[in-house]
Amino acid sequence: MKLIISASNALAKWMGLELVRIPSPDGKQVGVQPLVSDEMTLAWQCHVMRLHSRAKKGVVIAVEAQSRYTVLMPFNAPPTVEAFENELRRCWGNAFLHFSLESGAIAEEAIPEIIRRFSTLPVEYQWYRNTDLSVNGHVSDAEQWVKQTRDEFGIDHLSENDAMGLEMHINHIPKRMKVNRQRSAPFFSITRLVDDGLFRFAKGMSRFTHPDTPKGDFPSPYRGKMSKSSTSSAAKDNVVHLSDYKKRRGGER
Repeated sequence: MKLIISASNALAKWMGLELVRIPSPDGKQVGVQPLVSDEMTLAWQCHVMRLHSRAKKGVVIAVEAQSRYTVLMPFNAPPTVEAFENELRRCWGNAFLHFSLESGAIAEEAIPEIIRRFSTLPVEYQWYRNTDLSVNGHVSDAEQWVKQTRDEFGIDHLSENDAMGLEMHINHIPKRMKVNRQRSAPFFSITRLVDDGLFRFAKGMSRFTHPDTPKGDFPSPYRGKMSKSSTSSAAKDNVVHLSDYKKRRGGER
């Protein structure tokens, strides 16, 4: 699987990265190419928010292209590329596992196998300096939420718990996106995140299926088949973490 990280200029500068642009087939829209997630690819638009240009601390905002799911990752200093990739993958996995359990999409006994599949999936990371303007609208929305939270609580940096709570709030808000220049109907990022994960990691174990797929298999959300998943609000302290579950199960992968 390919995991595309489309970094804003601010993120590339903060991390000290020299990144290439996404190739443009017609030579147009260089640096603002649209991102596409599909059955073999997951694309994230990533940006960093800092108090000022010399600040080492930063909150990375990552928004996935298809689901518009928003991840908030506070760092006390610019991470290495490997640390960034690991943290993004950890946050994505935690969210998928939590909401899949909370919605009833998977049974608890399926967790060890899903964790194993998620952890051992070969991933090819591809970094670019690029800003998908459509996805970036959701990045900007999240940036305003971070700013309001800092102002309201008089803090200059989000803790991990602050980020987790705000991330939960943002992702429970209905989203819209442009499809062929038309605004889509409202949708929920969490539902799309779960759909994608069930398709990728829960083959044979999904409780949400489709008449055209074998029992336990979730259909590809990239072939126009609608989701049957349903998620509801969850308290921050009820979040299930991959790492916590591994500890409870003796490090099972």
